[in-house]
Amino acid sequence: MYVRILSVDLKIVKSLSVSDDSVPVDTTLLVFIREYSKFRDTKAMCHAGDYGACIVSAIFKDKTIAVNSCLVLVLTCDRWNIVTSEGLGNKRNGYHAIQTALAPDLDAFKGFAIDAHPSMVKDIQDIEELYKIKSCRKDKMPCVRSLEDGHFYKVFFRIEDIFKIFGENPNATYILNGGNTAHETVGAQVHVLESFYKKKSLYLWEFLNLDMQHKIIYSVVLPSLDDIKYVCRFYKIMPRAQNARGHVDAGFLFTFGDDGKVLELSNIIFCGINMHFMHAKQTEELVNGKSIFDEKILKLIIEKLHVELQPDHVLPDYSPEFRKILAEGLFYKFLLSIQPERVDPYYRSGGTLLERGLYSGTHNKVQNVFIDISIINIYLNLCSLCK
Repeated sequence: MYVRILSVDLKIVKSLSVSDDSVPVDTTLLVFIREYSKFRDTKAMCHAGDYGACIVSAIFKDKTIAVNSCLVLVLTCDRWNIVTSEGLGNKRNGYHAIQTALAPDLDAFKGFAIDAHPSMVKDIQDIEELYKIKSCRKDKMPCVRSLEDGHFYKVFFRIEDIFKIFGENPNATYILNGGNTAHETVGAQVHVLESFYKKKSLYLWEFLNLDMQHKIIYSVVLPSLDDIKYVCRFYKIMPRAQNARGHVDAGFLFTFGDDGKVLELSNIIFCGINMHFMHAKQTEELVNGKSIFDEKILKLIIEKLHVELQPDHVLPDYSPEFRKILAEGLFYKFLLSIQPERVDPYYRSGGTLLERGLYSGTHNKVQNVFIDISIINIYLNLCSLCK
């Protein structure tokens, strides 16, 4: 099965074709760009889509989006138009205005670089020169054995064809590359096909415990919620606005009556606490049927949540204390945002989101005024003579 990639680099390569015979099926777009197409400007850092060093521009279906090339399999890029930084500008065709504008700043940093001390150069060997220290005994010799990959890649246009492959390969492992969506906060349901004629509907917490062997996620259904009856909020706290892993994510769904009482079992969900924690179930049961605007009840709710949240300590995550306080703060922020008119004005702003306007700056130059001191002395002397 051949996958056609149109113009990996718009200004250098016009078209490329790749198949599961020429590259392993788990080859990412990043590896293909760097190792097969030999375009080295696209970098790799975390291999998790956090830092953004691997981002390229992808054009398909008349849309242009930014893609983390380390997370996309190259065999899924059929009819994609990929633009790397070489496509923006290069030595052969000329550089882009952005690249030329950055050049002076990058050259300025070169002045801070100095050569290492000679003793350090002698003691430390460059990994690229490792072959000089200990070379391979079979360097440049032909391989006497041949190992086949055993993987294959298929594109399906009908559901029944997928189950046909399952029947032909009952013990084979597989990966379905079709994306995934999960919205536990709003009570989404996942529709799973166990066969072409059998479909099962599951909530996300049920889906997490389901054995997906030879099953397919067919669709995800989001329920329709009344804005008057339901209050739903989402929060995501990150070190920066994009290309960063969130410290703590939170989602809350409450149903309120006219008197402020919680009518149904609510959803209090956190991500980033520990790998086994999603629902604050004890807190959800405590708030059911109670008015959260009662100060005594609100205090009990916060205390219960404080006991229930038990963050783990896995690097590079922030400390458990920080993430616990952050999660409690997000829940308190949600409570303040439900009915601001019933909140003390002193605390009311805690429930709103900061609105950042357009950044601007001004610089006022004060012109220095130089006065000849000798002229002032002559003037003072004349004044004294007149007196």
